[in-house]
Amino acid sequence: MTIVPGTRLGPYEIVARIGAGGMGEVWRARDTRLDRSVAIKIVPPELAQRFEREAKTISQLNHPHICVLHDVGENYLVMELLDGETLADRVAKGPLPLADAIRYGIQIAGALDRAHHAGIVHRDLKPGNIMITKTGAKLLDFGLAKNIASAVTVDGPTVQKDLTAEGTIVGTFQYMAPEQLEGADADARTDIFALGAVLYEMVTGRRAFMGKTRTSLIAAIVAGTPAPIREAQPLAPSALDHVITTCIEKDPDKRWQSARDVANELTWIAGAATEPGAVRKASRVWPIIAVVLALLAIGEAVKLLLDRAAPQAQQALSILPPRGQGFEGAVVIAPDGRSVAFAAYGDGGFSIWVRRLGESTATKIATVERYVQLFWSPDSKRLGYLNAGKIMIVPASGGQPDVIATYGGYGVGAAWSRRGQILFAPKFGEGLYRVAATGDEPVRVTSLDTRRGETLHGHPVFLDDGERFLYLVHTTGEARNEIWAASIGGGERKRILDADALEGVWNGWLLAVRNGALFAQRFDAKTLAVSGEPRKIADDVFYDEGRCTAFTSVSDDGAIVYRPWQSVAYDFGWYDDSGRLLQKLFTQEAANGNFELAPDDSAVALEVSDRRKGAKDIVVRDLSRGVVTRITSGLANNIQLAWAPDRSRIFYSSDRNGLFDIYAQSDDGMSVAQPVWTGGDDKYPCSVSPDGKTLLAFRMTAKTREDLWIVPLDGGAPRPWIVTPESEIQARFSPDGTWAAYSSNRSGRWEVYVAPFPDGRSIQVSTEGGSGPVWNRDASRLFYGNGRTIYAVTVKRNGKTAEIGASVAISTSPQSLRDCVRSMTAERFLCETVADPRDTVRVANYLKGW
Repeated sequence: MTIVPGTRLGPYEIVARIGAGGMGEVWRARDTRLDRSVAIKIVPPELAQRFEREAKTISQLNHPHICVLHDVGENYLVMELLDGETLADRVAKGPLPLADAIRYGIQIAGALDRAHHAGIVHRDLKPGNIMITKTGAKLLDFGLAKNIASAVTVDGPTVQKDLTAEGTIVGTFQYMAPEQLEGADADARTDIFALGAVLYEMVTGRRAFMGKTRTSLIAAIVAGTPAPIREAQPLAPSALDHVITTCIEKDPDKRWQSARDVANELTWIAGAATEPGAVRKASRVWPIIAVVLALLAIGEAVKLLLDRAAPQAQQALSILPPRGQGFEGAVVIAPDGRSVAFAAYGDGGFSIWVRRLGESTATKIATVERYVQLFWSPDSKRLGYLNAGKIMIVPASGGQPDVIATYGGYGVGAAWSRRGQILFAPKFGEGLYRVAATGDEPVRVTSLDTRRGETLHGHPVFLDDGERFLYLVHTTGEARNEIWAASIGGGERKRILDADALEGVWNGWLLAVRNGALFAQRFDAKTLAVSGEPRKIADDVFYDEGRCTAFTSVSDDGAIVYRPWQSVAYDFGWYDDSGRLLQKLFTQEAANGNFELAPDDSAVALEVSDRRKGAKDIVVRDLSRGVVTRITSGLANNIQLAWAPDRSRIFYSSDRNGLFDIYAQSDDGMSVAQPVWTGGDDKYPCSVSPDGKTLLAFRMTAKTREDLWIVPLDGGAPRPWIVTPESEIQARFSPDGTWAAYSSNRSGRWEVYVAPFPDGRSIQVSTEGGSGPVWNRDASRLFYGNGRTIYAVTVKRNGKTAEIGASVAISTSPQSLRDCVRSMTAERFLCETVADPRDTVRVANYLKGW
C-alpha cells in the first residue's frame, strides 16, 4: 500500500511525512475520532507481528517521559505527536547547559527505571531516540527493537530515526555496550551504558566513543576510556564525572545496577549545584563526596555528615542493595564512618558485602549459610559475624574468615569492645556470652531471670570503657522489651528504660526504638541513667519484633544507617508450569513473604507485618470474594503457616509466651488459639498429613540446629523424625501421606530430599542446590526452587524406595518472584511477586549539631 497525504489507516488520516528509517516511515496524521494530531509509524511487513506484540507491552507503560503509544494497527503504530527536536539535533548545536543536561538525565533515567521494573529493556537508547520538548525529555521507540536485537551485529548499523526532518539517517554503534557488540543478551545495565554515553554527549557536545573506522570504534567501546568531562566542561562537578564513568564501565557488574541509582545520583548533584556558593565551595565539598562514594555499596548516592562546626538541616537519602539482591538484616556502618557492611540475599544464597572509600563497587567478602548478625571491630579494619553457630571474623578488605568460637544457636546481636572482647547473644532462651577476639571458649556473662519470664538478653552495645555495656531484655511477645546495663566482670545489673529495641549509644545519647520510631534520650554513662525528654530522630524505622531490632547503627562521628519501614505490595496470581501468568488475583500490602494455599484453593493464609508493633500477624483472604479475615492479634509474632487438609484449622507459631510455640486456630478468626506443642525451644509447623492426624514440624536446638519432628494431633507426645547435626526444614507430606519432601543443608548447601513416612531412608533429589519442595496432585512430580529457577523432577515410588528422575528447569522466574506454592486441585502455582521490588536503607545526619 502506497502512503500519501490523504491516505486513511482506519480512523487515522495521513497528513505529512515526518521521516523514515530502516524500521519504518513516520507520518503526521489526524485521529478523526478524537480530532487530535498523532504520529504514525508504518512498519515493514516482516516486522509487523513482532512490533505488535511488543507494542502491547509498551502501551502499559505510563510515565511522563516516555512517548505514549496510543494504538496498534495491522502494520502501523500510533504514537503521541511530540513538538520539539531530537536530542541528536540539539547536541549538534553544542553541549547543553549543565543544569539542562542533569535535568534531562534525571528524566531519562526515571523513564528507564519505570520500564525496567516492568521487565522491558530499550536496547537502542541514543540521542536520536530522545525528543526534547517543552515538558522535558521523552523517550521514543521504547522497547520496540527488543525482538530484533539479535539482528544487530558488528557488520550492520543500527538505524537512527530523525522525526523532524525528511530522509533516512543511518546511525552507528556509539551507544552500544560491549556485551551487545559481543552478542550477549541485553539487560537493564545495557541501557545504563547507553545512558552514560548520552549523558557524556549532552555535557561535552561530543560522543564518548569515536573511531575513524567501524573496527576502531568497536575497539574504543570495548577497551577505550573517554576523556574526563571536565576537559570540555571545567565547571562540571567531579561527582557528575563519577556518575558517567560508572555508567560506561566495560563490566556490567561494575556499572550502576539500576537506572534509579543514576536518577538519584543526578538528583543529589542537582541539589548540591543549587546551593549558594556551590562552585566556590567545591574544594570543601569533594571530601564529602569521597565519603559518599564509600557508601555507594548499595547502589544509590548517600550523603554523610558535613563539617560538624556548622549545624545544617536534617538530611537523609536512600540507598539500594546490589542488583538481584535484597537486604537481609542490618546494614552496619563502621566506627570511622568510611565503610558500610551489609548482608544480602539473592539467587538462593546469603552473602556479606563491604563498600570502602574510593572504591566504585561493593566487595562481596563472604558467602554464608543463612541470615547473619554483623558487627565491626573498633578500628574498622575487621568485620565480625554470627552465622550457623560460629563467630567469624574476616578482614574488611576481604580474605579467609577465621572461626573465633562455636556456640549453639543462630545469633541475636554482638558487639566488639576496645579491650578485645566480643559480647554476643547465641539465641533466644539464653543470656549473653563473651569471648576474646583472638579466639577462646565462650564464657557466660548474664543469665536469664526466669522469675521475670526473661527469654532473651541480646543486641549488646559497649560503653566507652569497654567494660560496661547495655543490652536488650525480652520477656514475652505480649510485653514491651527493656534496656538494661551490666558489666563484663559480672556484678549487679541495672534497668535503664522500656523500649522495643536498643540501637546504639553516641556522644551522651542513647538510641532506641519505640512504636516504630527511632528516638534519642540523654544518657549518663557514669550513672547509667537517662534524663530529659526523648527526641524523635525518625518516624519510619523498620522494627522487627521477631529479631528484636530495627537494623540501625551509628558511627563515631554520628552518621546513622537504618532501614525505613516500607509497606511493600505483593501481587498474587495463578501461574502455569512454564511460569506464565494465568490470572492476577490480588495485591497485598505489607505481606511478609510466607503464605499457604488452602487445600481446596478457595483461600490463602498470609503473614502480614504491622509497622508499629514490629510483629507479624496472620490473615486469611477468600479468593472468590476478596474478604480478608484477621486470625491473630496482640503484640506477639504469629508466623509459619500450615493448613489442616479439611480447612478446619490453621497451624502457626507464636512467641506470645516467650519462645515460639505451635498453636491451632479456625480460619474464621472467631475461635481461641489452642496450644499444640509448647515449652522448650522454638518450634514451627510444616505440613499436616492428609488424614489430619499428624503434623510435621521443625524444632531448633543448640546442638543439632533445625530437626524434623512428628507431632500427633490426638494429644500424643511429639517425637523426633529426622535429626542430623545440620538443618532440616520445609517438610511437605505427599498427597497420600506416605512420603514427605524436605530441605536440608547436610551436604554443605541446601538440597531437597524425600523420605518414606514414618520410616525409611532419605533420598537426595536436587544435586545443584534446591529448597522449598512441593508435590503435584498425585505425587508423581516434585517441584523446588533454586534462585529464580523452578525445577521439576519425576518421583516413581515403590514401597519405601523411589526412582528420582533428572531435574528439569520449567521456568526462570522474574527477579521480583518471592515464593510459589502448588495447587492440589489443578496443574498450577499460586505465586507471589513484588509489586515494587525496591528495598532501601537510609543514611542520615540527623544527629548533626547535637
